[in-house]
Amino acid sequence: MKIAQVTQNGTWESQYGLLYRMEIILEDNRAGEVLAKKPDQWKAGDVVEIVEAKPNPMGLTKWKLQRPQPGGAGKPDDVQRRIDASWAIGQAIQLGFASGESLPSDERLLERAQYLLTMRDKLMQM
Repeated sequence: MKIAQVTQNGTWESQYGLLYRMEIILEDNRAGEVLAKKPDQWKAGDVVEIVEAKPNPMGLTKWKLQRPQPGGAGKPDDVQRRIDASWAIGQAIQLGFASGESLPSDERLLERAQYLLTMRDKLMQM
């Protein structure tokens, strides 16, 4: 997956030192926030893998990214499905808050998440 856009979102002093917040938009239009030790760690055009995705109902999904490992076979399907599910649930929660509703019911949340995954798959086939 390639990074389409990187926007710097300030810094954060953590127990590990100064970290740089970045909003990352991938070529498939998924957006997430990452923390990095260097302000130029991620750039548009970089090829990345999402190692971890944590939905955040109050903002962007928090990602941990890495560059693909040389000679690696990629992620097992079950790991990628978990990442996709985390993204979809996070986006479904954000859609609910954006429309002014409180946290949607489990059924409504799953319905929205599945819809987003279906739309993403259709877009990827275009």
